Amino acid sequence: MPGYTNLTFDPRFCSGTAYENRPPNSVINTAISPTNASQSIYVPVNLPTTTPQSAYIVLYFYHNLDGPPDTLNATRNMDVYIDGVMRRNVKLQGLRSGEVVTLYPVLVQGTVNVTISPANGTVLPPLLNGMEVFYGTELSEEN
Repeated sequence: MPGYTNLTFDPRFCSGTAYENRPPNSVINTAISPTNASQSIYVPVNLPTTTPQSAYIVLYFYHNLDGPPDTLNATRNMDVYIDGVMRRNVKLQGLRSGEVVTLYPVLVQGTVNVTISPANGTVLPPLLNGMEVFYGTELSEEN
């Protein structure tokens, strides 16, 4: 994604088996992250509807720390916002850590803005491995 650092993790440590809906390894093995720990990740999702409806948003987070010794025990602490409303805090602790965040119901309309921001006190930038958005639409009956 333009404007972010692309991260790649060692596939030996990214089996995906700890995740509730088992995303493909290619999702868990890669991530985007801002270049600075104080920056956020912004992902606009354009939906083809202008009518408010419920959506189901799934976010995948995984980190495999491999860096300076002072970061190896650091906690990656992130806040997830949907259209400016904080919906969840995510903490990844230890050398290898992952979490799936499921947000439902989320009332959406038009463009949905997903923001992952560094929470207070974190020294590591936020990251995002993958995201899915599901929403319902009405099907018209044909006669």
